[in-house]
Amino acid sequence: MDWRHDVRTAAADVDEWLVPRVAAGDHPGPWQANWTATDVLGHLVAWSDLLMDEVEALQQDRLAAIEVVDVDGWNAVEVARRRNWTPHQMIADWRRAVQRADAVIASLRPETWEQRRQVAWAPEPVSVADLLRLWLVHVTQHRQRAPGSATAGQNENDLPPHGQGQPRDVPGAGLERDRRDLLT
Repeated sequence: MDWRHDVRTAAADVDEWLVPRVAAGDHPGPWQANWTATDVLGHLVAWSDLLMDEVEALQQDRLAAIEVVDVDGWNAVEVARRRNWTPHQMIADWRRAVQRADAVIASLRPETWEQRRQVAWAPEPVSVADLLRLWLVHVTQHRQRAPGSATAGQNENDLPPHGQGQPRDVPGAGLERDRRDLLT
């Protein structure tokens, strides 16, 4: 798998479906209660940075740096922290986060990709590849809930639960659920 290509492709997709909404300063959308497109983009930035922090910690064998996160509280704080940002600031932060993800992936040593390590929030050991899959799944999940997508506007009960849909060959499938809806 070419992770840099996949992350770049997913980021380009966000640039296509979400960034224009942020630039337009749109109103709350159906992604989550009262979240604007800017809130969703800020949420994606925050999770990208968190997951890249964890990728770097796994690579450097700093497992104690990977902590359990109160997902609901953390999401609320991260969205609120960016709530008054201008569209320009939010888009610039998204671009920074994507550049960081690309640089982190490029810096990975081949021997670290599939090494599994036990982290506090997962019931089974995880690898760098698992964390990168979570990054991609997370973006995809928000895309599926975006206005204009094939699944937008469907009853939430008809959609795959948020935090699911990742490949079943990932150890600890549903890692996000085990971390209290990690990628909400």
